Amino acid sequence: MKDFNEMTEKEKEDFLKLVQDLPDNSKEKGDSFDLFTQSFDEISKTLTASVKEFEILYPEYIKDERANTLEKYESKWTAKIKRKFS
Repeated sequence: MKDFNEMTEKEKEDFLKLVQDLPDNSKEKGDSFDLFTQSFDEISKTLTASVKEFEILYPEYIKDERANTLEKYESKWTAKIKRKFS
């Protein structure tokens, strides 16, 4: 899109009409932003419920970072080596 200063008078008028025709922020039935928020909330709730169910059904696959101190130590150790060589 052109800079506003570079537009012709006709383009400025058309642009002004487009801006004036934009809907206000009031919530109307079928508002696309409201539908997006609602869909996002539903997906978030579904994901949270699925993760909780997975934790209940398969606790052996949940990685407890505090339990495996050797892996934590090794990751710090390898990070130090990588920093030295980079």
